[in-house]
Amino acid sequence: MKRIASLIALPFFFIATAVAAPVPLRDKTLVVWVAPANLTQQAGSALTIDDGQSHFDGIIFGEITPKKWMPGSDGFCRTLKEQGNWPDETADGRTFVQVAIAYKDRQVTVYRNGQQYAHYTMGNPPQEFGPQSAVVIGMRHLDQGDDAHFAGAIDDARIYDRALSAEQVTALKPNEASEPMPWAWWTFDDKAAEDRTGRFKAVKLAGGAKVEDGKLVLDGMNASLFATVSAADSFHFRASVGNMGDTIPFYHNGQYHVFYLTWGAGKTSWDHIVSTDLVHWKELPRALTSDGAADGPDGENMFTGCVIEKNGVFHLYYTGWNPRNPQGREWVMHATSTDLVKWTKHPEHGFRADGVQYLNRDFRDPYVFWNDQDKAW
Repeated sequence: MKRIASLIALPFFFIATAVAAPVPLRDKTLVVWVAPANLTQQAGSALTIDDGQSHFDGIIFGEITPKKWMPGSDGFCRTLKEQGNWPDETADGRTFVQVAIAYKDRQVTVYRNGQQYAHYTMGNPPQEFGPQSAVVIGMRHLDQGDDAHFAGAIDDARIYDRALSAEQVTALKPNEASEPMPWAWWTFDDKAAEDRTGRFKAVKLAGGAKVEDGKLVLDGMNASLFATVSAADSFHFRASVGNMGDTIPFYHNGQYHVFYLTWGAGKTSWDHIVSTDLVHWKELPRALTSDGAADGPDGENMFTGCVIEKNGVFHLYYTGWNPRNPQGREWVMHATSTDLVKWTKHPEHGFRADGVQYLNRDFRDPYVFWNDQDKAW
């Protein structure tokens, strides 16, 4: 893939397939019991359903107006922007509040602790969510272009396949079953954060998200929960979170290592799988993530490169891609490892096109190899 930067914008998405339902989810209710860690955060999600095609509905905190819960949606097409008379949230990080959003045709009603918080009529038709849908907590949605993540704790998160009435919302209790039963339901009573309905069979806690004392804890930086279909296929490997592309293979000591790029679930990163037979694959810890300075070479995205070995040390060369970098958008960057699992970046080794032999655009995807004639790399 020579033009990964363009590829990222493509609207396809393969993650997050729920068990097929006979009809799409249209009318629905999203419900969470949530304690925000602070009231200054903006644009993170306490609960989102995403169709994998850039459409989503979610319980979002403070995106348009600080301190206010709102029904988030793609391009705000199902979101009322005039929120000045909606009450400010006052709960601290130790106080859980119930927030629910009921969608019935074009009518949207938001509840806080069983009391109506907001109500409006959408200007656009409701969004349908079919069998390719995902559930996300932390990130606002799968394709967001910023770093906003929710900070706080979630005690219970659930989705209903209908618009609940005010009485039904008031009757709900965290970690207790209800009638009707939820369409999807997380109580965080196990470390794996399983969906109690079994609809979403794979759940991944990413970026430091963790389950503690029956709560999902999110740090507001990179932590998110992603609920997807199981990816445990033989021969074919599919990442459970994000879009996967630009595989970088490396063979060592009888093991086939494949590094690959992941995007659509935060900043682009290098992830890593390994196999001994090219059929059965094991996921290893994330190799590298875009954690540099906001205007630095890898402060936004990390693109393709290669892996080599010399004298027992593994060298990984990758593209740092950041249009905010005043020294140039694309850099060749370097990291090393002694075990292929834990990597150390060496930003001092980075270099960019000089503007003479190569222009500093589309200067990426380094491939390092041994030239036997010159006896040099």
